[in-house]
Amino acid sequence: MPLKMTRKKWLAALIIAAVIAAKAATVFRFGFPVTISKETTYITEPIRPDGFPDYMAALNRRSSEGVTPQNNAMVLICSAFGPSIIDEKQREAHFQLLGMPAPPEQGDYFISSAAHEKTVIARRMNLPHGNDGLPADDIRVQLWEQYDSAAARPWSKAEFPEWAEWLDLNEKPLELLIEASQRPRCYEPLVGDSVILALLDGSQSSRDAARALVIRATLNLNEGKIDEAWRDLASCHRLARLAGQGPTLINMLIAVTIDQMACKGDLALLAHDKLDSTQLARMRDDWSKLPPMPVVAEILDWGERLTCLDSVLFMSRENFDGMDGGEKEPKGAFARLKNSLKKASLDWDLMLRMQNEQCDRMVAACRK
Repeated sequence: MPLKMTRKKWLAALIIAAVIAAKAATVFRFGFPVTISKETTYITEPIRPDGFPDYMAALNRRSSEGVTPQNNAMVLICSAFGPSIIDEKQREAHFQLLGMPAPPEQGDYFISSAAHEKTVIARRMNLPHGNDGLPADDIRVQLWEQYDSAAARPWSKAEFPEWAEWLDLNEKPLELLIEASQRPRCYEPLVGDSVILALLDGSQSSRDAARALVIRATLNLNEGKIDEAWRDLASCHRLARLAGQGPTLINMLIAVTIDQMACKGDLALLAHDKLDSTQLARMRDDWSKLPPMPVVAEILDWGERLTCLDSVLFMSRENFDGMDGGEKEPKGAFARLKNSLKKASLDWDLMLRMQNEQCDRMVAACRK
């Protein structure tokens, strides 16, 4: 017997269908319902084409204030490392925001420690008796144990020839990086779909430059070149502070890591028996002129706050069923409707307010 629906049931069904359609249409056409305000989105401009705050543009705008290609250390850092350190998909936008042409594909660029490690392993593995039968992993461990030793004390080229080779290969780019360290600003553009996914390739590469400068300083110590050693270490300290000018905690962690490397070299320098009072006075003067390291509370209050809020909005634009690495866009009308209804069912304003309140508490704690 066919089921009969009363007029009230039909009306209720139509109302439910209309609500679902309205919700779906809102999500499909306009995104999700969210209030743009200080309490929720924190910033009210600039605005993305979809009508929501553009956190990446806001971070880039503040970080680039007063920056020119002439005073920006990142221009020289990219020139020292070449275009390949920037993700190919982001390269054009990255260099456009830097206000510089992309460096040519081929050049006398910095050779990373990872690339040199691969070269050394391949070379040793191809020697019939030169590697004492060591497997690749053991060669890698041995190589980095040598690096740790070289970073902590004076050493000679004969003692660690493969690291001496790395320094010789990077002589020209290292001079360019020392020049970069003397610039007052460091702006690395954020490019991509969201702030949290933006790649800080230039700042990350500065860590490898610091590795080279530190062991070149301890090599110079062994050769009695005190002034040259301090020049390399002082450049590391400046690179640390430049990396710390970025808006995120990642930038701060890179800065702290580079500065710790330089401090390790400082200890080796201060223990050197040929260091005289004039050199110590100059080092102390150089130290006094270093800019301050980044302040955690300030980074949390702006860069990390905007990163967290941007992550919430980014989730709203993604396929919920694909957030763990699946399809970026749901396939099929039903899948799109299901995804949209999931997003429409959430109180995004509440999530944004909670993020802001959490940031406020963390900032207040750090300032104490």
